[in-house]
Amino acid sequence: MWNQLTFPKRFPVRLPGIAAAAGILGGILLRFYSLGFFEFKSEQAMIMLNGMAMPSQWFLINHGMVSSVGFPNGPALYQLAGIFALCGAGSPEAYATLTAIFSAAAVPALGWLLWRRAGAFTATAAMLIAACGPIQVILATNIWPPNYLPLLMVGIFALAAAGRDREHAWYWTGAVWLTALTGSIHLSAFFLGPGLLALFWWRKLPWRHFLWAGIGAFLILSPWLYYLCFEWHFQRFPDPSAGLTKLKFLLWEYFGCFGGAFLQEYFGWDLITLIRPVTGDVFGWTLVALATIIPWFGVGRALDAWRRREPLPPVVTTAMILAASVLGGYLLLYIHVYYFYLFLPFPLLATIAAHGFSRMRRTTAGTLLAVWAAAALLLTGILLTRFDLGGGHPKEFGISYGWWQDLRGDLETLREQSGPFQLQLRFSRRAQSRVDAGTLHYLFGDYFPPQERTVAVEIDYDPVAFRYTRRLILLP
Repeated sequence: MWNQLTFPKRFPVRLPGIAAAAGILGGILLRFYSLGFFEFKSEQAMIMLNGMAMPSQWFLINHGMVSSVGFPNGPALYQLAGIFALCGAGSPEAYATLTAIFSAAAVPALGWLLWRRAGAFTATAAMLIAACGPIQVILATNIWPPNYLPLLMVGIFALAAAGRDREHAWYWTGAVWLTALTGSIHLSAFFLGPGLLALFWWRKLPWRHFLWAGIGAFLILSPWLYYLCFEWHFQRFPDPSAGLTKLKFLLWEYFGCFGGAFLQEYFGWDLITLIRPVTGDVFGWTLVALATIIPWFGVGRALDAWRRREPLPPVVTTAMILAASVLGGYLLLYIHVYYFYLFLPFPLLATIAAHGFSRMRRTTAGTLLAVWAAAALLLTGILLTRFDLGGGHPKEFGISYGWWQDLRGDLETLREQSGPFQLQLRFSRRAQSRVDAGTLHYLFGDYFPPQERTVAVEIDYDPVAFRYTRRLILLP
């Protein structure tokens, strides 16, 4: 099975294949490391609570939360969370676990799709890239719609690749329907539309399937479309950037999707702020550079093969068309792209990069992939450990769920020892940037009713130790 991954005969043990399997397994397992300290703010609580309310509402809801561009998302994410509630999920830990499972499942699903269609090497390399992408791993337990996108994208990709001729046109129709459902979870999926139309036209599929695809998509989206047409009032969302600044951020997010450039969202342009105490400057920047740049060598080699009109597996051509549809749509419409928008095309980009590596000498490709995976996993492991030890981070991540639970444990111990009290939370300016009232009421609502005694908790963030601190004070 690993024949295509072996180095010359002087390696009697198929070390590269074993290393690839270890990297894939490491990337999958790291997704579950953060179950004790995942990001938990009002958005995550809202998804969980709305999902738990879905069964009592018979899943009848006409829209979801407002997106980062000011446009309301569809209701499918809340409905999916409602299915989780029907299956027994009723806590942040349960929802975070299910989210991590969805994130991890995209890796073997992509390998299964590519194994026969593109070869063992391409399938294994794609799984390695999909498994070890730092931002996918770091946010894997975040109860947030982008984590469902890679697995859904693999489903769309599989159907679109299978619907290659008139005999299999129903697969293409299914890809449209699944795209409509995915778009009702996250708006980025609608940018697949032009690519799916291009595949329909290129493959000369029967027009009746275009009709069936449109009818099915309309039925899936009809409750949300009704809301948009008759109930929603347009509100302009302030664009955080403009002109060349927007273009710079867009290209930066594109460039950083494989590795560490997303850290700008967390720490500003000094990307290694959090890992510097562990790695130092030179090694820290080297990790970020290696994790970010190396997969683009594979993408470049695949695009060069396409430019030279070299034969490409149909599944790779499909990936190129769909990826160009999403990324080109962002660029043409000049949308301010956030790193999590690229969760959707990531399996496509992993496929393209993997095929590019398959066109290189095996020794060169294996070395590049090994170096990239080692850098990506090391960078990710250090970041997750720092989030764990520090209780989160004050910029984007916020205070982690694990830190809040530790505080609640201290409060429960105090209440058992000294009786009931009213809780008062005090935040320093450094600690309050990502704290919201909704999350606090969900976590500590039973401590807020008035009591004879008051316990104050002073919460601060130590910028030197990169750690949240707390101090409990019994007020007179």
